[in-house]
Amino acid sequence: LKQQIEIQHREKDRAAEAIGLANLGYAYVQLGQYELGCAALEQSLEVGQSIGAERSNAYNRLNLGLAY
Repeated sequence: LKQQIEIQHREKDRAAEAIGLANLGYAYVQLGQYELGCAALEQSLEVGQSIGAERSNAYNRLNLGLAY
């Protein structure tokens, strides 16, 4: 997941980068690594907000709620 995020960032595909960060954050949350999960989800939310990805942002907020 981290490699995918790096590639998408390098390619300037912000939507795919946001999705990758969300997936990484959710995986961390599922593994009980809540701080890492929240950090990735919050970063995904920032990227999503910058491009107007409302659906992605809604899922990120749900997953942040799960993590908290």
